[in-house]
Amino acid sequence: MIHFQIPKSRVHPCPPGFVILRIISLAFQFHGGLFMRTVKIYRPPGETAPMTKFLATLNQKLRKKLHRQFCIMSRSSLSDLKEPHYKHFVLEKYNQFYELREKSKILVRIIFVISDEDILLLTPFIKRQPRDTMRALEASLRMLAEIREHPEYAVNMEIFEEESV
Repeated sequence: MIHFQIPKSRVHPCPPGFVILRIISLAFQFHGGLFMRTVKIYRPPGETAPMTKFLATLNQKLRKKLHRQFCIMSRSSLSDLKEPHYKHFVLEKYNQFYELREKSKILVRIIFVISDEDILLLTPFIKRQPRDTMRALEASLRMLAEIREHPEYAVNMEIFEEESV
């Protein structure tokens, strides 16, 4: 089997510089077969999704960094989700969860799970203290239980990006 490598400096997972208004649903080659991974968020009925509210509070630079990470996540295999940008929790109670890590002037964390080959973003938060992660993990457990009862609470994430001039 022949493997081709593209230099990492030439790889652009998401096209920058123009308006993106789409649902992330990206395909990539996985051991010769087509593999589809969709990014979804938790949205209870009649409410705005916590992820949408959280992203609206961040500055544009940090939002762009997170959107880029969402694109990379949707195209990557589980074995590629490694530190420093991703962390898999090893405690038995939380071993289904991953943490997306991004920083600018603040430390942004998003707890997510990969289920049915979809990425489900659950709890976004700004990390100020170590116990913030534990609170987010507990909230994520509750959200995941609600989604298992009501699958319609998991909706496709739409990325709205400002036009860059």
